[in-house]
Amino acid sequence: MYVLSRIFTATTANYLNINILQHCQYKMKAGNLLDMLPAIVRNYSFPISYADNAAAVTPFASSASSNNNNSTGGSQRRHVPGVFGQSANTADQNISAARFATAFRKARKLPFDLTPDEFEGDNLANYICNFCRWGANTAVPKFFNEDLEGRDNNKCLGAKTKIQYIGKHLDDLRRNVLPHHPDFKGLKDTEVPEWWTKLRKGYVDEANRFQTKYPGDEVFGHPDVIPLYRDLRHRRGGKDVDWPDDPRVMVDVRMILLSLWKNKKKGDDNMESSNLTYDTFDACGRGGEVKFQNYNDWRFDHLLQVVDAPWQETKILDCYSRAGLSDDDWLFDFYVQKGAFYMCEKGLYRTDEQVKKGFEHAVYPSLHARSDNSVAKIISNILKKEVANKLGEDWEDLERVTSRGL
Repeated sequence: MYVLSRIFTATTANYLNINILQHCQYKMKAGNLLDMLPAIVRNYSFPISYADNAAAVTPFASSASSNNNNSTGGSQRRHVPGVFGQSANTADQNISAARFATAFRKARKLPFDLTPDEFEGDNLANYICNFCRWGANTAVPKFFNEDLEGRDNNKCLGAKTKIQYIGKHLDDLRRNVLPHHPDFKGLKDTEVPEWWTKLRKGYVDEANRFQTKYPGDEVFGHPDVIPLYRDLRHRRGGKDVDWPDDPRVMVDVRMILLSLWKNKKKGDDNMESSNLTYDTFDACGRGGEVKFQNYNDWRFDHLLQVVDAPWQETKILDCYSRAGLSDDDWLFDFYVQKGAFYMCEKGLYRTDEQVKKGFEHAVYPSLHARSDNSVAKIISNILKKEVANKLGEDWEDLERVTSRGL
């Protein structure tokens, strides 16, 4: 009776203490213990851990588990102690899945508490559908917290892992919140609703589209990027103001272009730098995409009397027209920018070697041998240099000025 009492107490406290089981080996025959364990493990609930005030409803909620805290990204998180029959890897996956679900609920501004009323009727299917859509179209760091903040890296959580986390969340809802939901009525433990099977297939297609359209753009752990607007002179009270109360209003595309033109010297490549900046800003493109500009793609629109210089998005087939327009501000005039590049530097010059290698029609042949990521860094360095000339290299927000701001 002593052994049965200890095992029953440990089970209702929401965890099995391995030390107790080891002690039991000396109190009863091994055969009797093994006969009892399947029933205990089968009736044991494995709750997923949530952020504070967001624990899944479980039949065996206990103070023991709620007092076992671990800090993740500045928040306290309840961890389920080691369970007989559950590997450490499975426990870690459950914790990550819970963190992923918490991030989704925060993004959707949903309450932390999970209640049956929230998922009544077809609301459960709609909730999981929204979770899948959000997961498929959200870049998540490989190591993340519930605010989707990660380490300083650009490794994303894989699409397959994310759908597994969503499945774990659905399973947790089924076990601990919605055991009597009509969507699960008549289903065996290993069976799932028909809509979940369809959602998983749709998720894969959506995730593949997202990964194809946004390849390698996310860099986690970096400071927020300062958006670079066209012209902020109206915000700084006039063009002659050198240092307003907020230095950030000095940082705009016009200031960068004007600095490149004013500081142009013989033998430098300021006009090319100005064109790289202007083209990327004008197209709202990624930093490295400007290297793919090619005169073979350019056309003259006789109806509108403008040059059409199409912009190709990298690694996908999307290509859209970009009209080369005149502008009242000469720094944003397509023809002034290109004319200066051609006249003041070797914008149209090609060596015999470049012609042989097929660079003759490349708008920027100097970038051909560089990767698009490398070109993005080149443009970022151009921007940082010109901003530093104006605000100083010790300006605290200088690292936030990158090509992504264009």
